[in-house]
Amino acid sequence: MRYKEGGMFACCPLFFIARLSVVSPSTSFRIAAPFPATTPFAEGAAFPPICDWMCISMNIDYTILTIVFVACLAIRDAYEMLKETHKINPESKPIFAVILTVMLILWLSWFALCPRDPFQIDLPPLVRWLALAVFLVGLILAFGALLQLRGVENIDHLVTTGFFKKVRHPMYAGFIAWILGWSLFHGAIVSLAVGVVGIISVLWWRHLEEVRLRVQFGDTYEKYRMTTWF
Repeated sequence: MRYKEGGMFACCPLFFIARLSVVSPSTSFRIAAPFPATTPFAEGAAFPPICDWMCISMNIDYTILTIVFVACLAIRDAYEMLKETHKINPESKPIFAVILTVMLILWLSWFALCPRDPFQIDLPPLVRWLALAVFLVGLILAFGALLQLRGVENIDHLVTTGFFKKVRHPMYAGFIAWILGWSLFHGAIVSLAVGVVGIISVLWWRHLEEVRLRVQFGDTYEKYRMTTWF
């Protein structure tokens, strides 16, 4: 397995560890090339103290984007919990505007997160292009379902045609495809781990919606479930 070099990837501690070489039986380590001779970590430079490691490995942009992504997930999770316990009115336009904004920020942060991953790996080209295909299918599912529903909340009728003919929750399926496809296309291992948190949230949102639809549409929805997946 090869790791991409240069740029932000050189800030990852694992990248440095992969470049270490023991030059004596003692506990002293030294940094090997490819650092230029003019840098503080040129060949022969002493192993930096732990505080320097923390500074080197810190990628501010990536950290901020990760925090934003997880925070948006938490806000949406809280909204679903409050809606489930009838402590919030989902028909409120201001609340809807806030949640819609949160979801936009959530996915914008995700799309910016993966290309900045500090621990990217070179996956085989076939795997990367398949991942891109999964991502594009996710875009089609999510935006196609959005256009067909003409909204994302307070849908008062059961849609069983178009994108919903075989998939009960094409938008949620699209979200999961975004997470898996985009992270694998970039070989973004850390982002994929972060994305797992997002997948768990999406599956939970789907579960809550299934429960609501069963209550709202009864046997009609049960028959629909028997002929569809996800």
